[in-house]
Amino acid sequence: MNCSNAVEMILGEKKWLEFKVLPCGTVPQYFEILCANYTMIKLWEDGRGSAPITGDCLVDNTEKTIKCLLRPQEKGSYEMVFTWTIADEIFKEKVRLCVC
Repeated sequence: MNCSNAVEMILGEKKWLEFKVLPCGTVPQYFEILCANYTMIKLWEDGRGSAPITGDCLVDNTEKTIKCLLRPQEKGSYEMVFTWTIADEIFKEKVRLCVC
């Protein structure tokens, strides 16, 4: 399993994954994150993925951060897609998660 450029965890860990949202493009300097959620898919060796697991993220508009609590139940590679809304725009960020 290739874990380069991925968030690494050991099976049994429970961790917060947090990232900061920075203004860019059409987003004004002062903005509010209206909502955020994630979708997580376990990637199988043959390239297929499991049924998606979804959840809501915690939003801190003072610090402009989005975070969620992770506790994967199996070893392997996962693909997570975070989605958040600012005004009438929707943004997405893909994150790889490696559990060993």
